[in-house]
Amino acid sequence: MIQIFPAEKRYIQRMGWLDVYSVFSCNNYFDPWNTHFANLIAFNEYVMQPGFGFNMHPHEDIEQVFLVTEGQLSHADSLGNEGVLSPGGIQSISAGSGYARYACNRGDAPCRYLAAWFTPNALRMTPRYAGALFPGGAHGEPVPLVSGSPELLRAFHEFPPLAINSNATLYTLRLHASEYPDSVGEGERRLIYVTGGMLRINHEYVRKGGHARIEGKEKLRLATENEAEIILISMWE
Repeated sequence: MIQIFPAEKRYIQRMGWLDVYSVFSCNNYFDPWNTHFANLIAFNEYVMQPGFGFNMHPHEDIEQVFLVTEGQLSHADSLGNEGVLSPGGIQSISAGSGYARYACNRGDAPCRYLAAWFTPNALRMTPRYAGALFPGGAHGEPVPLVSGSPELLRAFHEFPPLAINSNATLYTLRLHASEYPDSVGEGERRLIYVTGGMLRINHEYVRKGGHARIEGKEKLRLATENEAEIILISMWE
């Protein structure tokens, strides 16, 4: 089954200094029929204005992935990590038994970034942080950024994906007037989020900010007549 959700279906919170585009129930938005998809419980796109940010705040027993697409995001946490994420910069954090973090935009332009939260395979683990700057990757080939698959983590040597404690792999994919054949197997679920351009999934078009949820065995043809940039999240039982 393939479900298409246009960009307008996202819940939008505008706070002046921050715009939040939520795919699932988040903060003061609650829809009992839209709380998660498989083990993905949050997927938000943030646009943060210069000079603003989140103060230090706690998290526990959650797997967090942050990916910057525009601007710069400064960060620090109670584990001793700090730095600045630029486009292509990604963080994978296992909150485990608990940690605290802050994030702010100290740059001169708005910062746009994505946040994906997954339920962990095990609770109360020692918190763990990993960060990397990934290359753009070749057009037409998915690049794994984070993964909970030991086999996939071992398969890449030069730019291995960051590890997460969840049954999921998050890829980035860029298409240029081309198509990418894909398939979803039994017991697998797939979320495809368009971060740029216009994507065709089989015979349906999805523009920037829209997404698709796929479950059950499906054959997919991801294509674009111009340019498309997407995040592809594969999850399994």
